Amino acid sequence: MDEGAIADYDDTRRAVRNIFRKAALKGDDPRKAARLIFEIANASQPRLRYAIGGERWLPYLRVFLPQRAFDYLLSRGFKLSRSQGGHHG
Repeated sequence: MDEGAIADYDDTRRAVRNIFRKAALKGDDPRKAARLIFEIANASQPRLRYAIGGERWLPYLRVFLPQRAFDYLLSRGFKLSRSQGGHHG
């Protein structure tokens, strides 16, 4: 493995960390997650997956959109340029 390979992703890593930091500052009330966890814990037949938060629609997009379109929207959401998106081929 090339020693410089990790450094190749520094810009992307920085951009994603910045997005996550901003999202954490303006995120949902943690009590919302606590209520959902309580509901799941008390459900007689809990579902396999639960979605919560403003991006709960994201998994559905992945099902209905072609992969390239999904990747494009995701990179736009993370404000990544094409060179930062990790597509090298």
